[in-house]
Order: sequence, then structure tokens, then C-alpha cells
Amino acid sequence: MKRKSLILLLLSCLVIIAWNPSVSQNIKMSKGDRDAFSSSVKLIKVWTYAVGDSAFRYYEQAWNEARDILASRGYQTEQIFYKSYLNVSPDQWKEDVVRKLGPGEAFLDLSTVLFMDTTGTHFHGSRVITFVVDESGKIFAGVNQQMNGKMPRTFMSLAQARLYANFPGSTAPVHDKIFEKKDSVMENALDKVVRSVMERIPYSKQESMKGSLAYNNHIEFQCNGGYVSGGSVNVTNGKVDYKSGNQFGFNLGFTVYRSIDFILSFNRTESKLNIYSPLYRGKDDPFSLNINYYYFGVCKNFYLSKVFCPFLTAYLGGVNNVPGNKDFRDTWYFALQAQAGIKIYMTRFFGLVLQGNSFLQVHPKGAPFIYDNARTIVDADSELSQYGFSGGIFFNIRR
Repeated sequence: MKRKSLILLLLSCLVIIAWNPSVSQNIKMSKGDRDAFSSSVKLIKVWTYAVGDSAFRYYEQAWNEARDILASRGYQTEQIFYKSYLNVSPDQWKEDVVRKLGPGEAFLDLSTVLFMDTTGTHFHGSRVITFVVDESGKIFAGVNQQMNGKMPRTFMSLAQARLYANFPGSTAPVHDKIFEKKDSVMENALDKVVRSVMERIPYSKQESMKGSLAYNNHIEFQCNGGYVSGGSVNVTNGKVDYKSGNQFGFNLGFTVYRSIDFILSFNRTESKLNIYSPLYRGKDDPFSLNINYYYFGVCKNFYLSKVFCPFLTAYLGGVNNVPGNKDFRDTWYFALQAQAGIKIYMTRFFGLVLQGNSFLQVHPKGAPFIYDNARTIVDADSELSQYGFSGGIFFNIRR
């Protein structure tokens, strides 16, 4: 056991020395190259692989993070693969790829290592699985951080990024690296170390780039106001007519996967009602009612460019009807909303939003709809459907 532990310790030291940024000089991109790169490069070809894997398979976590970083910075990405049956070495294949780069193209060589010391047995830690995948997407292996309930003593995640490009104004020949960085973290966190080695790749300055904001991980706050239509509800021995009115609301959204956001939403409509039922003996005509919607939603963003982003959102939640006359009681119902709109980015972190809404209050048959403290009751016999339009502003914070 002692001999095995010593071998593992020596191996870990070798890995640390080989990947230590202080041992091999990192190459920083010059200001001139950064400006030329961000103005000229559209497509980045990415070769990512797990060091030590003879088939050059890759860690799914590393590729997903690299793809999302590049897409959020305005670049198109293409994942490419080395094939051992080509009868050329990986270095020869790489040189050929770099030599054939077209104008406005770049090549990113992203190598990763996940080192694990299993000599320790700690009975705690979360369950984390990092998949190794081949070109077809087939999963070959997983690294389970909680192996049979025992936590390995040490994890080390390592990454090295080498960037080559073909663009006007470069200070280096196309076959030379314009950027290189190594880094490591003492945990199972390939996404974190990939972010670190890619953090100095500049944002694209090409406003016409398609997909430039795709997979933009963000937290977004939105406020809006606008118009909502009238509607009607069948009630006991009559009906209730809603007049059109104003609406305003607030949204808090955050990215959960690529271009999918989860949203928490509040929306308020100020409405006036005309009640036509012999059971209603109130004196208010029209009847004032504030309608408060509380929603959870899922939003799909369609990033067309750096400026325009159409979206579709589906919401479900509850609605609280609050009468203006305090002699009448609040009511709660289930509510749905569908929304379509477009965001217009003024900067990367601020913009305008225009959207259309369709609201639906679901009233169980016979549910109390309008009733006062004296138990004067008008029951609902149908749903309330309304539509609206609104505009507003939004702010987002990149994660």
C-alpha cells in the first residue's frame, strides 16, 4: 500500500510540474493582435481532448464550457477531431489544420487532464460525474467523484489552451501561436479551469455575426408596462365585463441551459368591471379590481445577432384578484400566460424589450368570484382570457 501511494504521489508531482504555468511561459496576445482578432475572426475550430487518452476522446464538460464561452463572445464554433487512422501523427495533423485556416478563421487546441488521487477515503462530498465522449457523442467512461460512497483525497483539473489564427494584421505567422495559457485547480472542476485558460480570448467586434449572443449565461432583470384588453366571465345568472386597462410587471430570469432561461415574474393589471347579476348588490359600478399575477416561466431565446433576440415564454402560476372596495374579499385562481417578443440590445448588458401577452385565469365552475363580508356571492362559470402589449427595459449580468 505504501509503495502504491508513493507511486501515485510521484505521478501527481510529474503532472503538476508538466502543467505548472510557471514552468512553461504563457503567451499573451498583444493588443494589436487582440484588436485584429476581434475585428476579423468569425469561426473558431476547436480541438479538445483528454490528455493520455489514446483515442483522443474529450471531456464533455470541457467542450460544453469552451463552446459556450466562444459563442457568448460572438464567435461561431466548429468542433473538429483527430483520427488515428489517417496515418499522420497528432502534431502533423494539427499543423495541417493550422496551415489550411482560411481568412477570418482560428484554431483552438484545448487539452485537459483530470487527475485523481484515490489513496484517501473521506466519507463526504457531492456526486459529480465527468463524461468522456468520442466524435459520435458516445459516452465511454465517467469519473464518479463519490466512488462507492468514498471520496477521493485529491482532484486536480488542468487545461491548456493554444490559439492560432489567420487574420490581417497579425504580428505572428499563421502557423505560430498567438496565445497560450495553462492553469490548474485542486478540484473536479474542468469548467472552471477551462474558463481560466480562455478568459483572455477577446470578444468579437463584428456586429453582423450570427449567433453572437448564443448560450449567453446571464442573470437578467426586466421591468415593463403597457396595455391589457378587456374580457368577460360568465357568472351566476349573468356575466362580468372587464374594461381594458394598464399593466406593469417585473421579471427576474437566469440561464439554465444554453439559450433556455427560467423566469420569476410578477404582473399587475388595473381593471374596471361591470357586473350584471341579480346576486350582486354592491353599489360600485364600475367595480375596481387589481389583478396580480405571480408566475414561473421557461423562456427560449433565439439569438439572431448581437442586437436582436426574439423569444418565446410559457408561464404558469397563480392570480390574486384584489377588489378596490375593502368590503369585498380577495380571490386566488390558477393562471397561465404565453408571451412572445424581442429584445433589442443597446449594449451587452442593457436593452429594450417589446412583447405581446396572452393571459388566462382558470376559474373552477362554481368558484366564489365576487363576495363580500356579508357573504354576498357571485360564482364564476367560465375562464377569463385577455391579451396585452408592453414594452420596457432590461439589464443583464454575465455569469
